[in-house]
Amino acid sequence: MQYIFTLIPRTAASALLLATTLWLAVNAAQAAPLDWSGELSSRLDYRLPETERGWAQQKLKLKFSLGQQLDSGASWTAVGRGYIDPYYRQARFAGTDAHELSDDLWLHELYWRDGSDSWSWSLGKQQVTWGEADYFRVLDVVNPQDLSDYLLSYVEEFNQARHSLWMANIEWSGERWTQQWLWIPDFAATTLPADGSDFASAGIRAFQKLRDQADVREPGHALRDHSFGWRGSYSGDAIDVSLYGYYGWNPDPLLQLDSQGLHERYARRQVIGSSFSRAIDAWVVRGDAGLYLNEAVADSNGVQHRGNLAKALLALDYNGASYSLSLQALWGDGLSKPDWQSKQRMLSLYGEKRLHNDDLVLSNLAIVDLAGHSGLNEVQASYRLGGDVKVAVGSDLFWGDQALFSGYRNQNRVFIKGSYYW
Repeated sequence: MQYIFTLIPRTAASALLLATTLWLAVNAAQAAPLDWSGELSSRLDYRLPETERGWAQQKLKLKFSLGQQLDSGASWTAVGRGYIDPYYRQARFAGTDAHELSDDLWLHELYWRDGSDSWSWSLGKQQVTWGEADYFRVLDVVNPQDLSDYLLSYVEEFNQARHSLWMANIEWSGERWTQQWLWIPDFAATTLPADGSDFASAGIRAFQKLRDQADVREPGHALRDHSFGWRGSYSGDAIDVSLYGYYGWNPDPLLQLDSQGLHERYARRQVIGSSFSRAIDAWVVRGDAGLYLNEAVADSNGVQHRGNLAKALLALDYNGASYSLSLQALWGDGLSKPDWQSKQRMLSLYGEKRLHNDDLVLSNLAIVDLAGHSGLNEVQASYRLGGDVKVAVGSDLFWGDQALFSGYRNQNRVFIKGSYYW
């Protein structure tokens, strides 16, 4: 069994945040009753393609939240996650990185929150969401992704597919304006599908083998290696607008070959951007725009360059009495060289129909990579039994042989899922 309880921070500054958070929580432990909630779920997948037909994921997952709300208004929260998956305990996964996916347990979040009428601050291991986009990351650059199950976990729950980081988050709120400042002494790399796992495509397997041979150097621990962020938001009668600035790290590893051998390095990331949202009766129009300055990008020959990237997203949502629709369009491209592998042309369409007092929900999500002529479609029907139990059945179907979803048609599957909430 693995069971890694990832509480130990990687830097002295992160350790200070941990110590401060625990000290505040311990001193408040007798001041108020504990709030306890969670979810226990089980998902069973069956692969459809003839060459790969058979049972796949058999995951039993636990998510729990523990915290206290004090009379002073301060609070602390701890969120834990864990799972057991007998599928990856099979003998054919022995000796591969995929075998480690058979079980895990970790502290996902731990933070203290306090403030006054105008100010609030939170210290600890947490997540910060920026921008208006769903599924597509234009401005949501603070927390890196966990793609162990490729996009399926990200589709199921955004927070589940992102790494929490140790940080200080300070916010000021006025009548119309709010500002947010982030200090992030922590770092985590993007987690790719493990070698030997279902979603380790041929390209990912080749990349992981190269990483095994590389000398790894992550960002250092000094103040100059920390990440910082700022957001300013205006809430008007007709429209909400936000501006963003981020100076941190690109969590995607870069492989560099020189006379000393192969190296895995991480590049600085600088992002400025804006977002907006406007509600018009049952409709909402929203969007993101981001400029990535001096971003490290590979060209069509795999040679790395630095230059500016631009991304923009426009979304339209409708929320009716018994159904909802959401359409998103993403555009992204390099601004310096035409042969960079940075072109993004993506669409997503989500629709749901709610029946029987919203207990029965029928939904469909389609994510399409227009540049790569591929996509993912998830159909799902869920039914809530009382207030504590929900069951769902559905399918995840991949199509296309290029770009983002290439190599995953053999992972087409149907699934059944049950969840218990408390």
